[in-house]
Amino acid sequence: MKPGMTNRLLIAIFWVLGFIGAARADITFRLDPGSTLTPFYTGAPSFNTLPLTGTFVWHELGNQGTLQPFQVSEMNLTAGIYTLKADTTPVNDEASDTFTNGVTYFNEVLDGTGFPIGTFWATSSSSGTFTGNFQNPTTISYTNVSLQTVGGGGSLYAIMNFSATAIPEPSSFAVGGPMLLMLARRRSAARRN
Repeated sequence: MKPGMTNRLLIAIFWVLGFIGAARADITFRLDPGSTLTPFYTGAPSFNTLPLTGTFVWHELGNQGTLQPFQVSEMNLTAGIYTLKADTTPVNDEASDTFTNGVTYFNEVLDGTGFPIGTFWATSSSSGTFTGNFQNPTTISYTNVSLQTVGGGGSLYAIMNFSATAIPEPSSFAVGGPMLLMLARRRSAARRN
């Protein structure tokens, strides 16, 4: 293969990889300052509201027209002595949803430490909001996300109020860009010789 053909082929491959990398099925969110967790004890707030920090990953499930379901695939949230992680038990699969009308609902099963029980159903008591495309929101915000017994109807263990911002993924072009620049310089040098 001629050197010029090799360069063009490599450039085409990096270009295609850039477009493939732009499509994503997972969105990583970082909680914004002001996010909180209020623990409850026998149905009443147990003590002061705590700052809630951390990240979680939404895995995109199949699009359903005006509805885009997501599932928490990773979670690392902390508030004082309390932690929340994604529950990966298949029987506990739940989905959070975003809608074309700008409404979103948080609905997940989470594992926690520091609470009287270890697994919770975390569900929105009211609708949340998001910005960006409903299939790929850039920010989300929820108030009154209750942590209760899995299946509902049980005790209330905490309330979360949080907003989160999507963490931008590195561009595939940024990864391949230096390679493209090197090829362009090599090609320019070959023409001069």
